[in-house]
Amino acid sequence: MITSRLDWFLDSNNLLTSSQAGFRKCQSTNQQVVFLGQSIKDALDQRHSALTLFVDFEAAFDKVWRLKCIQKLQTLGVCNNMLMWIRNLISQRFSAGRFGNAISSFKQSETGLPQGTVISPILFNIFINDLSDLLTSDGLTNTALFADDLAIWCSIPKRDQRLLVSSSL
Repeated sequence: MITSRLDWFLDSNNLLTSSQAGFRKCQSTNQQVVFLGQSIKDALDQRHSALTLFVDFEAAFDKVWRLKCIQKLQTLGVCNNMLMWIRNLISQRFSAGRFGNAISSFKQSETGLPQGTVISPILFNIFINDLSDLLTSDGLTNTALFADDLAIWCSIPKRDQRLLVSSSL
């Protein structure tokens, strides 16, 4: 119930970036692939180079900074009751390791979202929501997100490509 309310709140207020298609209703990887493919085709039609970087965030849910996630929920305007419920769900989490019959002592973890819960994917989307805006703020770069996968690309004239490469060296 909390998950569906949070999902509704985010969608009805248009709070998630349109470049994120992962864990969202009526969106899929196909849309992201078509957007990237069309951008590359447009670049080639203009005789530009298309530079693309693909990123996969390894163990993404395990690395979410919980305090920052709560702060982002507050910034988005999530109501206090829901915020407290989510804070209680993701805070004070303990884990232990097991090898054979031996179990380690429990340790409190400061990062990570609970695995296997239906709300964690939405919380992950909120956590990385501003990433696309940060990367595209120059007006030249595009992004497409699908869950923990990210494509970043830009189109530049071939003559500028040499300058870009030489200045990067």
